Amino acid sequence: MDLRDHTSDDSFEQGTNPEQYRSICESLGDAAEEIEALRLAQNDWQAVDEAGVRTFFKALLDRHSESAAHHYLYGRLIKRDKSALDHARRAIELAPDWSYGYRLLMNIYAGCLFHQECAREVQVHLAKELPKDKELFEHVFEATPEEGSLLGYVFEYYLFTHRPKEAQAVIKKAKKLKQDWAIDQDAMLLVRANRGDHKWLKRYLGDVLKWKVSQGYLEKRLFEESLMDQLVYYYRMGHAYENGLALCEQQLRTTPKEKHGPIFFDIARFNSLLSQEERAFAALFRAVAAGFDSVERIERHSCLSPLYEDPRWENILFEVRENWLRGVRERREAALSKKMNQLAPDFLLPDDQGNKVRLSDLRGQIVILDFWATHCAPCRRGMPELSEYIRHDAHPDVLVYSVNVRNENPAYARAFLDKRRYKTTLLFSDEETKRAYGITSIPVLVVLDREGIIRYREDGFHFGLRERLNWWTQDLLGIETGA
Repeated sequence: MDLRDHTSDDSFEQGTNPEQYRSICESLGDAAEEIEALRLAQNDWQAVDEAGVRTFFKALLDRHSESAAHHYLYGRLIKRDKSALDHARRAIELAPDWSYGYRLLMNIYAGCLFHQECAREVQVHLAKELPKDKELFEHVFEATPEEGSLLGYVFEYYLFTHRPKEAQAVIKKAKKLKQDWAIDQDAMLLVRANRGDHKWLKRYLGDVLKWKVSQGYLEKRLFEESLMDQLVYYYRMGHAYENGLALCEQQLRTTPKEKHGPIFFDIARFNSLLSQEERAFAALFRAVAAGFDSVERIERHSCLSPLYEDPRWENILFEVRENWLRGVRERREAALSKKMNQLAPDFLLPDDQGNKVRLSDLRGQIVILDFWATHCAPCRRGMPELSEYIRHDAHPDVLVYSVNVRNENPAYARAFLDKRRYKTTLLFSDEETKRAYGITSIPVLVVLDREGIIRYREDGFHFGLRERLNWWTQDLLGIETGA
């Protein structure tokens, strides 16, 4: 669950010519009231010409050094640099009642420190600076309802500084302001993890998974593995790293050695988050020796970024890739072993053009349903793999539908997908359909055969999705592979 504000994902119609963005920004001029339009133009310009957009807005800042708006606009372009914090603080100093200065400051901390998406040098710097901005986070919590959209940052701040009681108070206030992230049960689960309520978490998550087993959404044999994955997730996202380590050490004692690879990988992640790099490397080498083979997991987890400069990192990557190549047959067998036999509940749902799609009308074709929402970080992580499957692998008899479960604005949801060149048919779920499919968290991916029977289901994002989609759909299409 990523609680950061994602409004920066919005954009103008995407192009490739930097001059069109320069023209947009010049036409908007220096007016602070055009801040939203300038911010959105910045996003697309930065994607095609990072140096050019920085130079342009640095020149604007030099001409308007006493403008909070220009400190904000330049600061957001360099938010992974140490100096970005100075621009955020200056924007707040110049305009203490303006939300964007606080937005910038908190986004810097959230991305670089809370989620470790910056160089270690910047993370160390921000860790030292964070206590100085304690009053700014507390100010936002006490501020007027207009600042409600920033409460997600404050919540993460209290988790990171291990103040679960204050984090719970933020949830309470955010709920009153109808903030989506606070309404989700995930937020309270993160507080429980931060507090170290292991028994409560295990019981609650276990009950959810038992219900999924009873409904046929999860195979019984995968219960313990899924429970472990869920617990590790909440300890990591709740900044309860010591609790996560203790859980992993306990799991090693009760799990067969052939399944130790992913556990050692989690131990490495928690140690890296605790700045214990030697222990992290020791755990990674043990993960490799135990057969750990998830190339994408090890390459994409930002919590391991402090290890990248060490010569041993390349050795780890090489060994994991070798394990991956050796494990294709086993992964395919494991993927196909999840085959189910459950009639898919029928639905009649609108697409983004207002047309209605009835599931039962699609009999005779393989149907993939991807339940998602724009705010969902795991959903976004799965999009590239699903998109690559659609573009390069999908058989003509396979239909893919992205089912938005948050009743979001159709134009916004469509633009969100189009920006990522994610070609799929967009549907909007109702509450009845969510209940019928047991959608208690997202993403959920369901694969139906030609008779409308659910044959495969996957809750949450798991690496290697494109590979599994190929195996699942080939199985349902009756296509033989050499794997």
